[in-house]
Amino acid sequence: MAREAKERDEVRTPCSPEDLKVVQVTGDTDRDSSAFYLDMPSWTPDSKRFVFHREASADGSKKAGVWICDTEDGFAIEPVCEYEHRESYMGKRTRTRHPAVAS
Repeated sequence: MAREAKERDEVRTPCSPEDLKVVQVTGDTDRDSSAFYLDMPSWTPDSKRFVFHREASADGSKKAGVWICDTEDGFAIEPVCEYEHRESYMGKRTRTRHPAVAS
């Protein structure tokens, strides 16, 4: 499992709960990662792991795919399945990175 996670304290505000922990789980600048649609379940029933989508790298050296993040193992990530680059599953490429929030 890879570990790219980085705490993002700068996202917290004075109104944030004191024990709020904001973590960016991906740090690969060669490709984008994104959450699935909000109406698609992406968390396991025990709320310890979630899946997300990763785009292929622009040069094709890293494949697109579905990855899983284990919040109890230091936000370790690994691919569930990977596939050759093609148009994004949402029909366009995005530049958004979504931090996970855990308290």
